[in-house]
Amino acid sequence: MRGNSPVQSGFRYEAMWLRAADYKGVVEEAWSSGSEGGVSLQVTWSNLNRLATSLRDWSKASFGSVRKEILRLEKKLKYLRSCTVSEEVICDERATEKELCELFEREEIMARQRSRVEWLQEGDRNMTFFHARASARRKTNRIKKLVRDDGTRCEDQTGMKGMVEDFFGRLFTAETCVSIDEDKFDRNFAPDFA
Repeated sequence: MRGNSPVQSGFRYEAMWLRAADYKGVVEEAWSSGSEGGVSLQVTWSNLNRLATSLRDWSKASFGSVRKEILRLEKKLKYLRSCTVSEEVICDERATEKELCELFEREEIMARQRSRVEWLQEGDRNMTFFHARASARRKTNRIKKLVRDDGTRCEDQTGMKGMVEDFFGRLFTAETCVSIDEDKFDRNFAPDFA
């Protein structure tokens, strides 16, 4: 019973598909083509399976192997650059370069999508990876020792805590303000203080 089978095993959405002009049409057609009406879970499941199959087939037909296509176009470009210069060769070379740029962009999108850091940003909760990054940062952000005013080192936690408290206590303690002798204060300098 195909309707109860899981969505295409090995199916993976490719972000590069968004660059294709006909992508939206393929999705809309696949979703609506077999809709038996209703909004049951079974209908949704059936639509997902059909969509996955359609996207996989469309991707093979539209994109094929990006790497193989890049190699093919690079060979073609090399051949065109060895030909005698003509208007036709120049136009063909420009079109090939444009296709190559698009393929390089698609290849880069695919690589980014497959990178572990990108998966983390896209919502893959790889806790082992995240924990390793946080642990490494915690190690580098640790204060292991402080140097006292006399040049000696303090490496124990209670000693360092006392040094930090003393330092900031002195830094933020208000000093007594020397009173201003109002008779010597130049009233022309600040007439608002009269």
